Amino acid sequence: MSPTAPSFDEWLTYCFEQGHADATAGFPEDDREKELYLQRRERFLHFDKEVVSDYVERLFLKPGDLVERYPDGTLAEGIRFLFGTSSGILWDALDELAVKEPRHIAVMRSLGSFYTGFLDRVCNGRGDSPDRDMVGDAPVDAAVHGIWEMGCIEVPLLAPERYPNVAVPCLEMLEHALRSCRTATCKGSILLALGHAQVLHGPEVQMIIDRYLKRSSEPDHLVRMAHQARVGHVQPIGS
Repeated sequence: MSPTAPSFDEWLTYCFEQGHADATAGFPEDDREKELYLQRRERFLHFDKEVVSDYVERLFLKPGDLVERYPDGTLAEGIRFLFGTSSGILWDALDELAVKEPRHIAVMRSLGSFYTGFLDRVCNGRGDSPDRDMVGDAPVDAAVHGIWEMGCIEVPLLAPERYPNVAVPCLEMLEHALRSCRTATCKGSILLALGHAQVLHGPEVQMIIDRYLKRSSEPDHLVRMAHQARVGHVQPIGS
């Protein structure tokens, strides 16, 4: 039986205030600290996966005051924890055995709102330099750029045998977010996702990117990235 779920607010606070530290500090040597560590991991990361899925969708749709509550460094750590394998939160939220398929689609669709309502407000100096390539300069931009390479959120898009009905709504979400976001980091993150998807969804990805490239005011570095993504040439972060 899964442990009783924490409240949404308790879970969210753990993700952005303690999760990254637990994931990176290593297993405590002190017996009391070890006990507390295991209790936190059990309570916040091992409860019913349907509830996890609901919490992720709720966060994506309504991130609340996270932008105002936390500095960029804390947000970067929270994003890496939320999307990464150290927490497995997205694995649980998208588990094809424990979570029903309509929930997978709902979570992936809600990611578009997370891009426009949260990530786009945080990136590029909180919008002060929207066209600048800041992935190598700011930890929060690096985290957002790489969410599709953290081993979790990309799985439904790249495993159609496990998620046969997720690709179309996911690609629709990505195109809408690409059209709606202001910041270069968010748009680059979406282009990275499309570049990965191109191997399985080439014609659809090419049409999305062709429509994007019709814009006349996109920065040169995004135009280059779009051309690369269109043919599936995805560059590793920092290259």
